[in-house]
Formats: sequence, C-alpha cells, structure tokens
Amino acid sequence: MPTPTRRAWATIDCNALRHNLARVRTLCPAAAIYAVIKSNAYGHGMAQVAQAITSSATPVAGFAVATLEEALTLRTQVHDLPILLLNGFVDADEAALCLQQGIEPVVHSAYQVSLLAGCLPQSKKQGRQRIWIKFNSGMNRLGMSRTECLRAITSLAQHPHIEPIFMSHLAYADDMDNPASKSFTAKQLQLFQDTHLKAQQIFADTHPNSRDTHSKNSRDTHLNGVSQDSQTNEGGQETAGNLQSLQDTHANESLEDESLQDTHAKKSLHEGSLQDTHANEGGHDTEAGVSSHQGQLSQDMANAVRAAGNRLKRSLAASAGILTLPSTHLDLVRPGVMLYGSSPLARQMGPACDLQAVMTLSSRLIAINDVGAGESIGYNATYTCTSDSRIGVVSIGYGDGYPRSAENATPVLVRTASGIHRCPLIGRVSMDMITIDLSAVPAAQIDDEVVLWGDELPADEVARHANTIAYELFCKVTSRVNFHYENMEI
Repeated sequence: MPTPTRRAWATIDCNALRHNLARVRTLCPAAAIYAVIKSNAYGHGMAQVAQAITSSATPVAGFAVATLEEALTLRTQVHDLPILLLNGFVDADEAALCLQQGIEPVVHSAYQVSLLAGCLPQSKKQGRQRIWIKFNSGMNRLGMSRTECLRAITSLAQHPHIEPIFMSHLAYADDMDNPASKSFTAKQLQLFQDTHLKAQQIFADTHPNSRDTHSKNSRDTHLNGVSQDSQTNEGGQETAGNLQSLQDTHANESLEDESLQDTHAKKSLHEGSLQDTHANEGGHDTEAGVSSHQGQLSQDMANAVRAAGNRLKRSLAASAGILTLPSTHLDLVRPGVMLYGSSPLARQMGPACDLQAVMTLSSRLIAINDVGAGESIGYNATYTCTSDSRIGVVSIGYGDGYPRSAENATPVLVRTASGIHRCPLIGRVSMDMITIDLSAVPAAQIDDEVVLWGDELPADEVARHANTIAYELFCKVTSRVNFHYENMEI
C-alpha cells in the first residue's frame, strides 16, 4: 500500500534547542540549570528533548516536569539526573513514590509537610533528597506563606539527608519596561529576600549537617572578620571569595537584626535586579548590559547569605527572570519556553533575545481557487474579497492544533520555486483547513509547503494574531501532526 503524503508535520531542530540551552548558560554562568520539559516538553516531545539536552555540550543539573506521571515516565529514560516535580504530590503514596524514585517534589502547601513527615522515617532511599519549599511571594497560585515556609524548613531541616531548596515564581517579570510590572516584581523580590534570610538562619541552626559548619563560620567570622568559602555549585562552577560577616556569632540571633547590619544584601534583589533590565534592543543582558553597581549589589547579597553558614539554596528565575533580571538567577534557574525558541517577554520575540525556533510547523497547498470581488471566504463569511483574488487552501486546521482564534491577516510563509513568500490568512480557521490569499504569489502551486510558524516566522508573532501565547500554540499541536527530529545527536 502506498504511503500517504505528509499533510501536516512539525520539524524539531535539536541544534536550535542546544543553542537556546547554551544561551541560558551564557546568561547564568554560575547557576545550576533545571530544564523544564513539562507538558510533553511544551509539545515538542519529552523523550526526544530530554535525549537532545543530555547529549548537549551544556550540562544541566536536572529536569523539571509538572505531573507525577511525567516524572515517572521520564525516570525510565533519565536515570542519573534529578527530576523536579513542580506541582508536588497530593497524598502519602505519591510522597513515598517521589522519595523512592529520587524525584524532587515541590512542597507548596502545609498539608504536604505533614505527609512528608510521615514518609521520611520509612524511606529507604540512600543519599541526599532534595525537597523544594515554595514561598508565595505574590502570585497567589501555589506557595506557602512566610510562616508556613519557616515551619516547613524547621521540620525538614531536622533530617540529615534532606536538602531543602527555597523557591518562588515571578508573576509579572515579562514586561519590566512597564512601571506596574517593575513595581510588582520589586515587591516579590523583597518578600523573597526577607523570607529567605530568615529561613537561612533556621536552616543553619537546625540542620544536623550544618551545625558544625555554622559554628565554625561563626568562630572564623568573630576571629577574622571575614570567612573564606570555596565550593563547587550545582552548575559545576568554582566559587571562591571573601565573604562578608553577618556577625553570626550566636545560633539563635534573629535574622531581622542580622540583615539590618548589611544594607547591600537587603537591597540587592529589590534594587539591583531592577536596574538595566533590558541591556539593549535585543534583550541581551551581557556584561555591557548589566551595570557594575548591580553586579556589586548582587555579589554583596551572595556574600552575605553565604556568611550565614551552610547556605539554603534559592531558585527564583524562570525564562523571564533569566532574560531580564540577572540578580534573580541565584543558585538554580528553571528555563522553560525560552528553550524552545519563544520569548516570554511582552515586548520582544524570540529572535530579539538570541533564541532559535525549535519547532517548525508545516503543511501544504491542496487547492488554489479564483474567487471574484465581493465573494466571501469560509464559515460565517468573516472575509470578503475586495478584488478578484487567488485563494489557496492549506491542509491544516484546529484539528491539528492551528488556533481557530487566528484572525484575518495572520501571516504564513509559502515556499515556492521562486522563493519564500509571506501571505495572509483569510477567512475562519476550520477543523482541517485554512485559506490564504495567494494573489501576490503567482508562482504558488499545488503541494507547495506552507509554514505556519518556525525559524523565519516566530510563533510569538502568530500567537499575537491569535490572542494567545506561543506556549499554547506549541502545547496544542495534536497527534495528527507527524513529528520529525533533526540533529538528535551532536
């Protein structure tokens, strides 16, 4: 039996994926990277994306997914890297499964702390187990209050094999040229900073493995005024430097008093990260784009926190923070949509951020019709030809994941023998077809490829015409679309 001709297909360029991952490393040279591959790697294929990332020259510290099913599926493929479970667990069985499988759950609610307390004594897993403590810094979705977070740290820090990570999520960091975004984010950063500093003190005082280190640092600080710290972080970078004293001579000294003695550390997230959030038109926050003042504040903050003893590591930045707020990079970053070439920023598309499109969604022309002036196109007559027109029918629709909300004039690219031509969508998107205006492309023929989004047509641009975001475009591509992976191996 003859093989059917491809009618709709997605080409996944793994070299573009690796480029975007390397971009994260350039922006965050000292932070560990947890690559977010939830929702089937944003529609790109979780198994294939994980394979491409693990073969990359840019090492990652782990992967992040949303559901336990995703985590368990990924664990069958990825055996030696941590898997972060962003949505956490809902009962004791799921908590125990996380511990058994080396899955790092996010604890975002107080009930989960109690569930963990019941599971930890029975856990037979050897070695370190990370538990991520999520603080609600203002998004009001998942996350615990300050008091609940501090209780969680107090509870978990009593277990010597538990390493808590203090995390939160930025709600409005995608439009830092907007005063409302800037103000909202500043409040989140200050809350995160204040709560982490208190949590750090509790962790240093409570965790069995940190008490000796904490006491030694206190004595060294008291004797020398400065402590030395040289350690390898999760990203494999060697960090060394003179650490500022927080006068941490008493284990029960309040962190509020301590933090008042280091105003630079208090200000670094609130002020330093909000200076110069866009280094240039392309959104590249390179050395030229980050002010030396901001860098000094960030270093002061890092030094001050390290001086408190064994550090309670922090994670705050996802894609938007990675691109615009260097001071939020901290210890661990969680890049998501930027890995796939899309920008999370309100005013910039992927190419302006030096990101490359990973997915190119394509179909082909299956009919070309001449339609007279005054005639309408498609359901509900949403488009009327103002002149005699040449109309192309493309074999893709909302049954394949192309958005029904795409408006007239949404761009597509038509590849003809004479070159690539930009053409507008006209008429309503139907389940299996769209119609485009080919009047300006006389060379177009049946079976010519039509690109819906990809390397030369950013998904971010298409999403704006459909009143949505590229995240949704990627995730809604359906199983009717054939996926082809290029450059899987380096």
